[in-house]
Amino acid sequence: MVCYSHAVRALKRLKAEESLAIIQKQYQIIQRLEDHKEIQKLWEIPNHLTAEEQHEISEISDVQYWDNQDHIIEKTFCIYVDLIEKIGGNMDNKSTLNKIAWSFSSESYSDAEAFNQKVAEYQKDIYNTADRWNPNEIVLDAPEVQIQYEAWITKSSDLLENDQLISDHEDIFDEEPEDDGYQVEIIAKFKADNGKNFTALEFLMKTHNQQVNKELGDHVFFEGIDDHPTIVEGVPTYYIACGS
Repeated sequence: MVCYSHAVRALKRLKAEESLAIIQKQYQIIQRLEDHKEIQKLWEIPNHLTAEEQHEISEISDVQYWDNQDHIIEKTFCIYVDLIEKIGGNMDNKSTLNKIAWSFSSESYSDAEAFNQKVAEYQKDIYNTADRWNPNEIVLDAPEVQIQYEAWITKSSDLLENDQLISDHEDIFDEEPEDDGYQVEIIAKFKADNGKNFTALEFLMKTHNQQVNKELGDHVFFEGIDDHPTIVEGVPTYYIACGS
């Protein structure tokens, strides 16, 4: 009961209404066993459920819980970040790219405004506001930059024209692939559309599109960029770290 109460409070705090409804439905099924004298341990509960009840919990509700669109992981991370910032951080001094949430996917974008709307909508889903997203902020004051990121590929043609493997992985195709292919680190170079600098929108869209044809596993959540890039052959290089 204590664990259930904590879960309910957490899901309400996250405004994860779909997840909350599923948890509450599962609890309603086992609630009749709350004072059952033969149950001493939590793992003994399934022994006292009917086949239909077990099916509802494990085969229906549990699947719905993990497939729902409440973005629990992202929202939890964002609340944690907010708490840290309230303790000692200052959001005003941070780049837009380090304020927002974003999830990389296999959907490619060619229309900047469509991508802008998608990012703004995502902020509303996570933060209930799009105020953190400033697409026109100049975030990188350089005519060209590089990103370094990790992905799974199955063949050399998965690399885009502006991709190159880091030196440690240049001979990786001489090896046998793992079940999911080759796990590699890639450096990609971008040129600013205006030849001077990058807005948050341009940088995030190009970074997103660079990865759409590759497998990222469950590490798809954008975690911002470094305040100070690594200079590689004279070009500012940012490591794109992704969370799961």
